[in-house]
Amino acid sequence: MQSRLGALTGPDTPPEPRKPAAHAPTAGPSAPHRPGPDGAANGGGTPASGAAVEDRDALQTAAPVPGARGHTAAPPPPGGAPRDHARATAPRDNLKGGLWLLADLGLNLSALALVKAMGLHYAAAQLVFLRAGVGAILIAPWIWQQRAMFRDVSDWPLHLLRVALSAITLLSSFYALARVPLALFTAMAFTRPIVIMVLAALLLGERIGRRRWGAAAVALCGVVIAVEPQTTPLTTGLGALFVTVLAGSAAVIATRGLRAAPPIVLMAVYTLGLTLVSFPLALLSWRAIALPDLLPLLLIGAVAQAAQACFLQAHFHGEAGPLALLGYLSLPLSAAIGALFFGEIPGAAFFAGAALVIAASLFGARARPAR
Repeated sequence: MQSRLGALTGPDTPPEPRKPAAHAPTAGPSAPHRPGPDGAANGGGTPASGAAVEDRDALQTAAPVPGARGHTAAPPPPGGAPRDHARATAPRDNLKGGLWLLADLGLNLSALALVKAMGLHYAAAQLVFLRAGVGAILIAPWIWQQRAMFRDVSDWPLHLLRVALSAITLLSSFYALARVPLALFTAMAFTRPIVIMVLAALLLGERIGRRRWGAAAVALCGVVIAVEPQTTPLTTGLGALFVTVLAGSAAVIATRGLRAAPPIVLMAVYTLGLTLVSFPLALLSWRAIALPDLLPLLLIGAVAQAAQACFLQAHFHGEAGPLALLGYLSLPLSAAIGALFFGEIPGAAFFAGAALVIAASLFGARARPAR
């Protein structure tokens, strides 16, 4: 398994999202043809998605794509559509990509807010089951359309490991969302590239340069400052938030070992696996759904799936660098939503700590790996 996990392209940052190939499967109604994320939540792409709402890493860690940076464009496959080939090799448009990413930000934060609002009334397992179940229903037509992709699925142990880690990530993140400030939840998501780097060093023997270790130390200081342990009680919600970051980062590493798997396979195994894993847990903690809560609960899955489509469009049209910077808008936006709808007013220490985390993440992404 280590040889497969060693497919990481870098110890602390996900690879640049690839330009989609003409023959790649689609994953949703508005998804372009691309190989293209986890569960967990957002280890790849921008940090916009928080810790664990969408399976983004599955779509960003596929094999290198013809036409991507460092690769020459390939002709369309025999019998392939020229229109798809032209779309796959179209020039980047950062304005269009940025607009799609803003839509992704808004939808993802809306899904997080819904989880937060419902999380004190319904168990995390019930929320995860409903979210995964709605997602499975929405992508079912595309699973059927791309069913040929499932004939030669391999690496089942790694697939199952990824599902298990993603289940832990979603369960802990949904539990934490209801119990910690939304802004703190979002800020902690920015530590994932640093945690991935450390896990890659510990588990895969990756060599990490001094600058990147320095970035990890700065990020850790930022987390301590933002959490304010001298005034913040160590609650179960805060503990679940740390579990979210660790499990989500491990899920990213597992996903990187599945580069050869088609994106629709990654998404289907992830979504159906989460549905099956969360079902018995949901039964144990099931609470009858009040009629006024039915629509918000169903919207969690629908809004998150719509955000996935916007995310894919953003990274199809735009370049990774500008999109990553735009993704940092999620922090002030989540702070604003927390203040407006949940009465959560972050203090100066939070913004100081969050700034250190973001700075460390940016610095670590630009530091050269050790040789």
